[in-house]
Amino acid sequence: MSSNRQANLPEKRFCLSYGLSEAKDPDIEVCTVLQGAQNGKRTPPASNRDSSLHHAASEGQERGERGSSSVDDEWHFYALKEGDIVSLFLWLVSQTFHVLYVTLPDYFILHIPNFGSVISLVALYVFTQALALLWGFVAVAVSVMCTRFVLWLDKCEVFVMNRYSTSPVCMFHGPWGSLHGISRVYMNFAVLQLCWFIGNSLFEVGWEMYGDFPRVRILLDPRQYTDLSPSSTDSRHGKEPHKAYRVVGVVQRIFLIAPIVVLFFLSLLLSFIPLLCGDDAQLSDEQDWPWVLHLLANNKSRLNRTLRFTIFVGLVQWAQQFHCLFPRWHSSLNRSSSAVLVKCLLVVMAPISGFRLLEWTVRPSKTSVFSTEIWSLPCDMLDNFLVTVWSMLFLLASWIILHLPPRELSAAGWQKDVFTRPDLWFRQTLRFKFICVVFPALHFFRGLLSETMGFTFAQNDLLLIVIEYPLLLVVIWSVGYCCVLLKFSDLQLLPPICVGAWFICYHVAKVRAPGVIVAVSLHLGLCALQAISAGSNIEKCIRRGSFVAKTMSRAVAYSRLARGFGGMRGRVLGAGMSEGELRKIFSDWPLASGAERIRLLAKLRGRRNTFGESRDIAATIGRIFLATVCAFGCTMLCFGTLSLIQSKSGWYPKASFISASRHPERNLTTISHAISRLDLYTHPVELLEEERGDADHRGSRRSIRSSQYAICQATLWGLRPVDYSLLSLSAYFDPQKVGEVLQILFPPESGMQPPVVVSSHSRSLDVPLDDRDIFWTEFAFLDKNVTVIALRGTEFWRISDWYEDIRMWTEPVVLSMLSVVFPTIRSWSPHATSMVLDTLHALLDSVGLPDPEYKYNRVVEYIRKVVYPDLPQSHQLVLTGHSLGGGIAHIAAALLNEPVVSFTPPGAYQSLSKHLYWNAKDRRQLHQAAHNRTVTILAENDMIGRIFDSHGGLVQTITCDTDQLGPVGCHMLENTICNLIQKCGKDHRWASCHFSYEATPLYEGIFGFLQDSYEQGGTIILAMLTSVLACLSLAIASIGWVWVNL
Repeated sequence: MSSNRQANLPEKRFCLSYGLSEAKDPDIEVCTVLQGAQNGKRTPPASNRDSSLHHAASEGQERGERGSSSVDDEWHFYALKEGDIVSLFLWLVSQTFHVLYVTLPDYFILHIPNFGSVISLVALYVFTQALALLWGFVAVAVSVMCTRFVLWLDKCEVFVMNRYSTSPVCMFHGPWGSLHGISRVYMNFAVLQLCWFIGNSLFEVGWEMYGDFPRVRILLDPRQYTDLSPSSTDSRHGKEPHKAYRVVGVVQRIFLIAPIVVLFFLSLLLSFIPLLCGDDAQLSDEQDWPWVLHLLANNKSRLNRTLRFTIFVGLVQWAQQFHCLFPRWHSSLNRSSSAVLVKCLLVVMAPISGFRLLEWTVRPSKTSVFSTEIWSLPCDMLDNFLVTVWSMLFLLASWIILHLPPRELSAAGWQKDVFTRPDLWFRQTLRFKFICVVFPALHFFRGLLSETMGFTFAQNDLLLIVIEYPLLLVVIWSVGYCCVLLKFSDLQLLPPICVGAWFICYHVAKVRAPGVIVAVSLHLGLCALQAISAGSNIEKCIRRGSFVAKTMSRAVAYSRLARGFGGMRGRVLGAGMSEGELRKIFSDWPLASGAERIRLLAKLRGRRNTFGESRDIAATIGRIFLATVCAFGCTMLCFGTLSLIQSKSGWYPKASFISASRHPERNLTTISHAISRLDLYTHPVELLEEERGDADHRGSRRSIRSSQYAICQATLWGLRPVDYSLLSLSAYFDPQKVGEVLQILFPPESGMQPPVVVSSHSRSLDVPLDDRDIFWTEFAFLDKNVTVIALRGTEFWRISDWYEDIRMWTEPVVLSMLSVVFPTIRSWSPHATSMVLDTLHALLDSVGLPDPEYKYNRVVEYIRKVVYPDLPQSHQLVLTGHSLGGGIAHIAAALLNEPVVSFTPPGAYQSLSKHLYWNAKDRRQLHQAAHNRTVTILAENDMIGRIFDSHGGLVQTITCDTDQLGPVGCHMLENTICNLIQKCGKDHRWASCHFSYEATPLYEGIFGFLQDSYEQGGTIILAMLTSVLACLSLAIASIGWVWVNL
């Protein structure tokens, strides 16, 4: 209907009357202004609408919806009669929204049993899984922080290996050094504090979503708002509707506008980053762009694609809530003279977007057909454009409607009963969760059916989406909180905060990591917000119309800012306060009556227990996980300081815990290693009669059997598996004795010449290696053109080995713990796990916490700078090792693309991703390198080889015939050697073997070691005990703080 025709038509007012069921208030009129027709055109009688509306009022939600539907039919009828194409098109868009946002969710909710409970549980699972991954990030970050602290203790140079540092600086050395050290500590504290805030937010908003946002309802309830205001004692009888009852409260306006503003700016940023940064190929490493920009600048990257879809889901949810609150929004927009741009955009965007969404849904394998064949635009650019324009369109539409006069706003069908009636609120939140669950599921199944994507591709996308969506919701609610609490003049603090964060990071701490600047800025912003909150009072909050902002910090779910903000009087409302405390807070409020006061107290008390025992159990699990992080950090500090004390003092045993001897007269070779003894016989040894039946289980004495492993007859790069196991055993001996040991292990009757031992001490690097840094031995088989580097495993008396074990396998252990609570983690593909670990370390890098070097870095550097230049072209380099040495050999071989044969190592398949990130960024996430020329021999019942990580390449599982010391015996290399000799047939060296336990050398060596330490004055032991007690006290204090404050 044209504007001229509208001006000439008389107004016909149809007032739809309905009351509030909870409050016994007089009926409130909501009048819809319709333009009648001149020249005797009939206007439908009001009685029809009244009857339909009163009928819907008896059925809960259907009351408002059917009332709006009847008025929509009137509007559609007149628009069709008058030939108003724009009005008819707006009505069609509104009906489409109604079907997608209301009818479709309600159909599933009403016709599928327990559908609401299922989507609530799925939504809760999504948020808790994101919280669990954040916990994993914190655990790894704490590990890195502890390692860097130990490095400072070692060299008095903090972050020496940090590529962001300009020069090594000794912390606390002089005034500038003290300022530098304090700023470093503060940056780490800011990162952890930000993680704490995000973790609290994820936990609370997840449970709020599961419980249908009970605390958010308190904030948005108009009755609650007016009842708690100073004017609540005034009678509303006899007043005009818009004066007696605020149509849209201040907080409601903010919580409706803030989300769409956030979505608009995010979509705008996502659209302009590729334009500002150019093509991703043009972002060279010399430009030092943050890794996020590298991914966002590429429209085809997974991060860009999933973030774009996450913003789209948030936009759909906002449009759903807007349509349900204003079901006749099209009517108000059509009559508004300031909505010309919005109507034009709707007319243009609706058919394009509808066709694009339909094509994206039904043709997953050909996602570019629409863009390439019709618009000649890349589909990613088109999607970015559509999401940005729709965000701007909704922002303009909501701004126009919310600024309409109250009477015209009521004509938009303002459904204020949603906040006051439990049944309507419950239905509305279920619709919200329906979009949250169904749209990502649709994205996953669409990728699953695609010819170009598949399961792994779709799973990786879904994994990122379920991480990004909770964070997006936390950001939206946090921005809403700040908008309610802060005034526009408070934004003047933002530039000084950003400049201060940049100065602290770049010039004081000398860390040029973009992520840490963001973390410090956010932490300073939280401190400023705390100061602003502490400087306000309840009366000012009521005058500003932001009482709910004060209750939000304890009552609302998404932020729990009250835990970190002290001194704010209004914040104590609604979180388990006693009745006396609440009465004291409300003593100055002009409540209507004693009954009104009791009703308010009952509504605010016990809000933390809204979800019953399940939430308490979840909180207990969260405390346990955080306490585990604290204990883990203190354990890292303890092992790090102990290894440092041992290394600096040279506090190592003088006695050798491994020896080899040959007894030709007895045809026997004996190897004693710590608690084990291996006897190798050149002639078969008959079993005793009583041992014959169960020898394979007890493992006392074994002779040749006919059964063999598949790997027995294999020749691996010139040598057999037994040969590699003997070389791995040789790495445990002192370098001066290795030559003698090789004469015993490779006697002339073996048909092999003993390999030549290449001394690593005489072949120096740019930085000379200390004897303690060399944990490998290089062997050269000149007749076979093979060079083998054997790496020593964990030695029980060397604390640095235990420390390295913890560091290297932190991430796999974290994922294993999380998979117990979250079964979907077990279904992650290797590529998904690689992506998560790669992203985790990229985040650490961006906040100035690069992972320090590991032991394998020395081996890799040694091979590249020393071995490769002298290695003949005809020689093949092979790495081997046992236990920790086998795991290090796996990683080094993957980095160097060399073959490896390892024995009972911890897995390196998942943890390989982080090592590729730090040492081979051109091959990031190429976890398939773990399969390249890799042979692993595992003993059954060996926990070390199975619980930490999975294995890649060729894996041969062998039996473990010993029941003494259980898994420890199965992990011993001597047991593996004896098993291979027994199963793989005649060895030309030994015909049988005997593996047993003999702890006498171990006890004697330890006793002598402690006696020597006591004779030296016991200073080292005292220092170690002090370190252990300090770490234990720190662990108890941190765990207690977590348990009390969570």
